[in-house]
Amino acid sequence: MSLPHPQPLARDEQLLERLLSTSASMTGVCVALLSVVQIIADSRKIQTLADDALAVDSLFFLVCCYLAIWALRTRDPARAHLLSKTVDYLFLTGMTGLVVIGFMIVYTIF
Repeated sequence: MSLPHPQPLARDEQLLERLLSTSASMTGVCVALLSVVQIIADSRKIQTLADDALAVDSLFFLVCCYLAIWALRTRDPARAHLLSKTVDYLFLTGMTGLVVIGFMIVYTIF
């Protein structure tokens, strides 16, 4: 397996820094939404899968944060590149999940 060129590594670092910041923010958003959904669901005496899905989604974003930090701190370029790709996929999965959860909330609660 050939190692990536220095230019993609610098680009990966910039992307990882942005994804680290955004993932941390999205973890907070998921936890805040989890609280709001739980309060609304309790007040209306309904059960929803959205709160469970939000908890799992927040874990996706939290794992993104950990992997981004690991990728930024590792000295092995091949490992950094692999971690960068993993963070990309987890972040996209988390964002897609958040959109699906948004539809679930609108359909179930409102």
